[in-house]
Amino acid sequence: VMLELARYRIEPAAAIRVWKQWGAMATEIIRDDPYQLCIDAVGIAFERADEIALHLQMDPAAPPRLRAGIVHVLAHNLRNGHTCLPQDKLLATAAGLLDAETFLLEDALAALCEEDTLVSETLDGRAFIYLPEMYEAETYIAGRIGMMLRNPPPGPGESLDPAVGAPHARPRSPH
Repeated sequence: VMLELARYRIEPAAAIRVWKQWGAMATEIIRDDPYQLCIDAVGIAFERADEIALHLQMDPAAPPRLRAGIVHVLAHNLRNGHTCLPQDKLLATAAGLLDAETFLLEDALAALCEEDTLVSETLDGRAFIYLPEMYEAETYIAGRIGMMLRNPPPGPGESLDPAVGAPHARPRSPH
């Protein structure tokens, strides 16, 4: 397995992660879908997995490539501070990166959302696509902000607890 991974120019540290993830099945998994190397537990960059796929003569329009490319675009934009992307922008960017037809990417995106690899949320008639952990973070934060707006903190001179009553002046020390 390690010799096969070396033929794909996978560095030793990454090869160890591959071995830990899949063991003896690693080379078969990579031959079937080199984009599996992009999962977090392995951490191979999409571009590197794409080179391996090219070496393996994988069809550039193969669903695993399109799916991995879409996830890659979202992850790249996350590093640029975007927690989600509008679906139309995501598909246009992925089409440019992958040199793929939009209808094929739409199918790949639908499959990713169906299997909960990605989350689609529609706001004002426009679909936004999230990585699941970013969707969870966004909805949690929005919920907390909503709670804070419904229950504003007391103003100056008001007590947090009605049982405590209004703040009292502190007695002055005779000294």
